[in-house]
Amino acid sequence: MTLWDDAVVGFGARRRQGTQISYIVVYRTVEGRQRLITIGRHGSPWTADTARTEALHLLGEVARGGDPLADQRGRRAAGAMSIGDLCDRYLADMETGRLLTRHRQIKKPSTLRIDRSRVEVHIRPLLGAVPVAALTREDAERAMSLIAEGRISQQVRRDKYGLSNVRGGRGAASRTIGLLGAILTYAVRLGLRADNPVHGVVRPADGRRERRLRVEEYVALGEGLLVAEDDTEVWAPGLVAIRFLLLTGWRRGEVLGLRWPDIDLARRTAPADLGLADATIGTLLGHRDHTITQRYIHSADAALLAAADAVAERTAELMAGIVRPPHPTQVLASSIA
Repeated sequence: MTLWDDAVVGFGARRRQGTQISYIVVYRTVEGRQRLITIGRHGSPWTADTARTEALHLLGEVARGGDPLADQRGRRAAGAMSIGDLCDRYLADMETGRLLTRHRQIKKPSTLRIDRSRVEVHIRPLLGAVPVAALTREDAERAMSLIAEGRISQQVRRDKYGLSNVRGGRGAASRTIGLLGAILTYAVRLGLRADNPVHGVVRPADGRRERRLRVEEYVALGEGLLVAEDDTEVWAPGLVAIRFLLLTGWRRGEVLGLRWPDIDLARRTAPADLGLADATIGTLLGHRDHTITQRYIHSADAALLAAADAVAERTAELMAGIVRPPHPTQVLASSIA
């Protein structure tokens, strides 16, 4: 038997057996699904007035697009779900394309392999058994310190690529905690937590180094390719691919995934939706911040082509042994140094 409140639509009191009375709220989600959530049994702290106040709060969440019952179930599930279980669910959703990156793209298989290795080598041994709801910022910071100190390392099988030694270090710690933060953001979206404890954790610089080939290295590379082209046992398409990589600055995966339908010969471009990395395009345009590249890429064809042509022509000259004299400003700078 259920009695409905005259003042708050959807709020009622239900007696199912004996003399026990429970306060309930019935509502519809934004998808139109009807839900029933139990506020609690009559008695301290729930009276008709306090339950009505809670009902108004829950209906307010519904009006803002929320689903209180789903949130409640998520909090209960979080008590049983471990960080290891959460990682498995995150990776599964990423691999099937149900979950996208913050740039609304599907993660590349190579990136997923790296994510999985970081989970198996670092996250699972250190935090895998911790309940999702119980993880604290201190837990994340302690794990980051252990990874940075190289306490956790092991060999990981990379499918057809064989075994790989995955070690710790400051860079590994920074990138692993970054991945953990993304996984916990996913947990918040699922309603497993109300907050992300990794937010606010100060990560060390990842130690990435940028190295460019020196002039003499470009010359030696060009000479080596010429020698290889005269060798009938060398696979010619492979040499062409190497030259293409050098002259375009693309990554290996971008070149291997290139198909004729992806190429616009009239505009001398390949679409951005081919999967070309923002880093590749941003480097050609001189951008340090990839968000600038994302805003600029759709109207940058002329600038991008000019930059790409200049870089490719200079690279081709160096590989052919054409070394220009240094620019006067370079001579001045070296003399001052």
